[in-house]
Amino acid sequence: MFVAACNFDAFVSAFTSFNSIVSLTMVAVDRCIVLTRRNFTGRPSSVCFNVISITFAVLISALGAVCPIVGFGNYVTDGSEIYCTFNFFTKS
Repeated sequence: MFVAACNFDAFVSAFTSFNSIVSLTMVAVDRCIVLTRRNFTGRPSSVCFNVISITFAVLISALGAVCPIVGFGNYVTDGSEIYCTFNFFTKS
């Protein structure tokens, strides 16, 4: 039971962290596109780009967070044993 709770806690933390990083990157890309390829009609950025950005952010975040669960690394309790995180301490 503790392993499942640790995996869930670490998965949620990793997913939200990756999602915020990728989302901020997508906002920066969107602002760059708006500023460099200015649309003089005053329209906001395309809805298609926004949907693709959100989908990309969720998929990349889920892929990065699920890797330790399927065997590429693992989640362990931190040194303080308060929360779980990636296993940074072993070289395997």
